Amino acid sequence: MGKVGSSSVYLSLKKQYRGLVLHSHALPAEEGGNPMVDMLYKYTIKKRRPIKVISLTREPIGRNISAFFQNFEREVNVLVKSNSLSVGELKKIFLEKFAHHSVLEWFDTNIRDKLGIDVYAKSLNPLGYNTYSTVNCELLVLKMETCDKIMQQVISTFVDLPNFQLRKYNVGEDKDYSELYTRFKEEVSLPPEYIDSLCQSNYFNYFYDEQTYSRLRKRWLEP
Repeated sequence: MGKVGSSSVYLSLKKQYRGLVLHSHALPAEEGGNPMVDMLYKYTIKKRRPIKVISLTREPIGRNISAFFQNFEREVNVLVKSNSLSVGELKKIFLEKFAHHSVLEWFDTNIRDKLGIDVYAKSLNPLGYNTYSTVNCELLVLKMETCDKIMQQVISTFVDLPNFQLRKYNVGEDKDYSELYTRFKEEVSLPPEYIDSLCQSNYFNYFYDEQTYSRLRKRWLEP
């Protein structure tokens, strides 16, 4: 899933793990994506050879806003640096054009349908992660909100890399759009029906609790 911290996990592993490490937001790779992902998908998943998959997730509202600004020029058709749109105008574009519910379906279309694993079939570990396995595939699912120390320990154990260090990469606040992104988050208020459509979903109810729902509702109803 995009904008969930996957680049940090990928780049940290790539620098420290001796085996092949690849990164993709879809299986097989999205159009124009890394052809190596397609090759690996055919070689391992299609032919039932061993593979380990790490998949992160994130509360859907923050994730959607982050993804909107990551793909700002595609979504808005305006260069970030030449942008003069107000927060209200950006909010209108965000609500009308962004694919908001793709996050809710991601585990079904990419994990269940491609790996044969239903992540919702067993209860989530209170620490914010679960592991799953099939004949050839081991899967680790991690909430982005899991504390860095636990996340690092869990990944270290999963890939058998005792000295693994998780480092931060691809952070929105460091991008060209960081000022606009920050201003949008500080000033925008979102419709209650939009918040509820995401937070009353099977996806949200599996990964997050009522307290998180209340916090997000308050956060995004009041700029």
